[in-house]
Amino acid sequence: MNEKHVVSLELSKKLKEVGYPQEGGYFVWKEQDTGNWDIVEIFIEMAKTSPGDFAVAPLASELMERLPDSIRDYDLIVSKLDDEFFVYYERDGVAVREGFDFKDTNLCNALAKMYIYLAEIGGRRDDEIQRMDC
Repeated sequence: MNEKHVVSLELSKKLKEVGYPQEGGYFVWKEQDTGNWDIVEIFIEMAKTSPGDFAVAPLASELMERLPDSIRDYDLIVSKLDDEFFVYYERDGVAVREGFDFKDTNLCNALAKMYIYLAEIGGRRDDEIQRMDC
């Protein structure tokens, strides 16, 4: 698995910490017997019963499904310029506010940063983020 297609280990752990669902069949970062972490394709039920910790490593499509399409008439925008992806909310060409945009050379990481931000600004759970109107 090419790591650019999933969220980094650091952000996967942070997603888990803020309540991103750790269920279903995903790619996961799995702690090996050596203490190293590797990306593996595994059903979460199997990851839960095998030794070592794990954190889901969502694809961009999975993160997009969990982010709100819009917040107070500001639409979710995902764009790419040169080698960086940008994720933010805007209305009529104006972003919600400074500091509410996230960028990364990995699209999954940029989306994960937005999800983490939305979870942290109000202690929101996954179901609240999906229907958020802040």
